[in-house]
Amino acid sequence: MGYTGAAYIVCFLLLTMVLYQLTPKKYRWVVFLLMSILHFASYEVRNIGIVLLVTGLAWFDGLIMGVIKQLQAKKPTDGLSKEEKKKKKARDLLVQKVVVTLGVLSVLGTLFMSKYYTFVADNINLLMYLKGKPMPMPGIQVMTAVGLSYFVLQSVAYMVDVYWDKVDVQRNPFKILMYLTFFPTLVQGPIALMRDMQGTLFAGESLKLENIERGYIRIIWGAFKKIVVADRISVAVNSLYDVSAPKTGMYIAAAAIFFTIQEYMDFSGCVDIAIGSAEIFGIVLPENFRQPFVSRNASEFWRRWHITLGTFFKTYLFYPVSLSKLTKKWNKFGKKKLNPYGTRLGAMAIALLPVWLCNGIWHGPKWTYIFYGIYYFIIIMIELALEPMWAKVRSVMHLDDDAKVVVFLQIAKTWIVIFVGEMLFRADTLAEGFAMLGRLFVDFRLSSIWDGGFLEIGIGAGDYKAIVLGIILVTIVGAMKERGIDVRTKIMNAKLPVRWAVVIGLMVLVIILGQYGPGYRKIDFIYAGF
Repeated sequence: MGYTGAAYIVCFLLLTMVLYQLTPKKYRWVVFLLMSILHFASYEVRNIGIVLLVTGLAWFDGLIMGVIKQLQAKKPTDGLSKEEKKKKKARDLLVQKVVVTLGVLSVLGTLFMSKYYTFVADNINLLMYLKGKPMPMPGIQVMTAVGLSYFVLQSVAYMVDVYWDKVDVQRNPFKILMYLTFFPTLVQGPIALMRDMQGTLFAGESLKLENIERGYIRIIWGAFKKIVVADRISVAVNSLYDVSAPKTGMYIAAAAIFFTIQEYMDFSGCVDIAIGSAEIFGIVLPENFRQPFVSRNASEFWRRWHITLGTFFKTYLFYPVSLSKLTKKWNKFGKKKLNPYGTRLGAMAIALLPVWLCNGIWHGPKWTYIFYGIYYFIIIMIELALEPMWAKVRSVMHLDDDAKVVVFLQIAKTWIVIFVGEMLFRADTLAEGFAMLGRLFVDFRLSSIWDGGFLEIGIGAGDYKAIVLGIILVTIVGAMKERGIDVRTKIMNAKLPVRWAVVIGLMVLVIILGQYGPGYRKIDFIYAGF
């Protein structure tokens, strides 16, 4: 059941609203559970087992953690010396660490077996073959599930948050199941943490007309991005990445730019639909994008792009590694042997490497994805290393950090980083990606833009007009949002005729310009495969 189809936007959401409102407040979360399972089943009911397994592991680990914490708190400490109390606290924490570690490893183990085992086995088998020691790892039949990477990360966050006392232990396994499979976030996120959601997810507040209106405006906007822009430009992207007909110069640049546009419109459109769907019921999901293409460096780009994934890695990987013994040892070494600049760079490298390695691996079992993570690690480290030098250059030239020329050059540089990264990310193999990068400078002719060649890659003049119109509208809305103007709030504050005129107008644009009808092949959401 695709998020952009009438079956979801009209039938599914309407049925959910009716059942939700008719159900007593105390049990409205059960409606979410049942409808989430129904939504999951519309994709692949046969793989519900892995969802139940992950849910059971997360629930059991949290439950055990809660029991252990209670037992430890009941142990008397009267009569113990300060040193004995310190040792008791260390033993208690060690037990808790063992429990949460086992829980996290068990959940990540299900993700590994479902998504990565075959990739790892194939690469090990190839390596052994090249060494002349063929000892093939056996192939196994594994289960997978739509949205697996998302609800695995949410389950990890829940267990760690219980360990950190950031969230209460959830004793009802069905509530954990509902949280992990919540239908708006199932396919592409955003990654929502239990500690942020539990206040509204289980509250069961009655429907409000304002929430329904705001939610549907966001849903229609997301459908506009997906159907009008992303699905339409996807045809050109597939043609440009077709290795059977290698492209050169301007076409390679277009491949990188077109895919970046497709990915952003596709992913942010799905997130808009997810946030809008939850908002109908008064549930607030975290934003996942914040005008990423005005970023002035790679670090800022990732603070604006896939925000919830970045927040997850920052909270549950970057900070723990930053405070780890390894980092402390490095800082101690740096104080003796290095200057503060080198010490800081080394500490950042230690903390950032696992973050970006995991970022790449999270996207899937492909070397292009893994390299994508390493690519951004290298770019960010270069930016950090060169920042003092650029600061001196700006000082010597008397350029303010916010001077227009400085901002323009920084954004332009970031665009190049983004486009190159996305080109390598989209390629089927690293070899193909680097080959495209090499061909970027071969026969690069600006005349390719107007000589008719771009009308032979699967889309015509009408498609380009619709795509450009969509990009212009999204850019205007984003520019207003960057200036603190929420267009949706403006619409909601307008008089009823104006409000409905805007909504109906947007719906008409989707209907008229949308990519569907005879010959159209439904395009799955890109991030649904991660």
